[in-house]
Amino acid sequence: MAFSRFKFAICTLVVAAALLSMTASAHADTASPEVLDLLAKQQLQIQQLQSQVQELLRSRQEPAPTTAGAPASAMGMASAQEPAKAKKALDPEFVKQIEFPEKFRIIDNGDTTLGLYGTIEVTLNHNSTGGPYASSPTGGANDRSWIGIDKPWLSASKWGINGSHVLDSDTNTVLLLRLEGEYESPTGNMDTPGVLFNRDSWVGIQSPTIGKITVGRQNTLARDVNAIWAQPNDTARANLSEIGWFDNDVIVAPKTYFESATGSRTDASAEWKKQWGDNWITYAAYQFVGLRNDGGTDVVHNDDHSTETAVGLAYNSSSDLWHASGSYTQAKINGLEKKVYAFGGNVIPVPWLRVNGGVIRAQIEQPTSLGARTDTIYALSMQLNPGMKFEYVLGYNYSKTRNAAQDGSNPDGSGSTLAPFDATDAATFAADGSLGTIYALGLYRWDKVTTFYVATDYSAQKRGYVQKTFQGHTSATQLGLGVRYKF
Repeated sequence: MAFSRFKFAICTLVVAAALLSMTASAHADTASPEVLDLLAKQQLQIQQLQSQVQELLRSRQEPAPTTAGAPASAMGMASAQEPAKAKKALDPEFVKQIEFPEKFRIIDNGDTTLGLYGTIEVTLNHNSTGGPYASSPTGGANDRSWIGIDKPWLSASKWGINGSHVLDSDTNTVLLLRLEGEYESPTGNMDTPGVLFNRDSWVGIQSPTIGKITVGRQNTLARDVNAIWAQPNDTARANLSEIGWFDNDVIVAPKTYFESATGSRTDASAEWKKQWGDNWITYAAYQFVGLRNDGGTDVVHNDDHSTETAVGLAYNSSSDLWHASGSYTQAKINGLEKKVYAFGGNVIPVPWLRVNGGVIRAQIEQPTSLGARTDTIYALSMQLNPGMKFEYVLGYNYSKTRNAAQDGSNPDGSGSTLAPFDATDAATFAADGSLGTIYALGLYRWDKVTTFYVATDYSAQKRGYVQKTFQGHTSATQLGLGVRYKF
């Protein structure tokens, strides 16, 4: 009804203006003083009518003011409200610290992201001791060498989903999540049968004020703190992310000292990482008591009452020419305590060279009949990047063990030397020994996601140290060719 009245008023004014204009034209030829005076009055009336038409049109285009909370008109016309305030963007410097999905984003609506990512890698390996499929020797060494498709050397074949959701842009508070599983590229099998996300299953929150807090299954804290020096790695700077390691069992001996009762990752753990300014990062973690996956669908409480507490500290130089980090881990497995101290760093004296090095000290409680075990580990490596997509790596690890318990696989109670975080409460035999490994890699980075490589290593054990994968030999040599693709 209101719109019809508006059209009627406009039409009336237009017609009136037209009639007046016609009248003025009709009398224009008889220009007596009286007529001229009449024409002037008509011209004034025409101008007034035109002004009224323009005012009506203008009032139609600009909505009338409304009081706060007044409902919109039945025709859905806009009210005279202020335009919506644009949402504040996250701080760009803070964004650099967050592991946002980079690959194949399934969801990306500004506030929420969800992405799919992964790695597939295959390695053709020659192993001088029979390799992973050789039968265990029953009386002496197994002399059968092996060549075949082995587990990856550079990084595990994996796939995962990670996501983020902005909780508060004013305080730069973001919710994060990650689900990640590992599979065997030679067979396609799950790395851990029956466990889909055996690598990561956590949710967290991150902001410049509180740092990054994550809860669930995730990397052990010491792995992330010390990866910048304990092995050659793409990342020279310490950061808040989970950091990957080489996946070859022989050349990653230092990694075994950064594990937990649940392996290289901790179940049911909470971790906190925070960056202070441009240089310092602090770390802390706690693994809750006795929560273990029983291989089925439930998390169960076992009787081992295993816990783990870890702290760490890292420093990135302002010049970015050197970086240092260290950690302390204290774990209790089946009532026996394990303590591991680690410290190291890397130096980049020239752009094409990086040198990494550090030391690890472990004190492992064992049954009273055996006494305590102490290990000292040295890790040294260097990376050369001469350009043209090539990279070369040379490294050396040395582990010296005193009174290290063995797994009792032989009738006399001896066997293979237990890993630092293996349970020792049932051990009956211990021995001193050492293990040294030298390794070299040549990598050709075809592009950002594809790497071809050749790798080799030589390891030797002495005295009472027994490496299970050596199949009864005192030394082992490997030579591998591989390709890795990240998606």
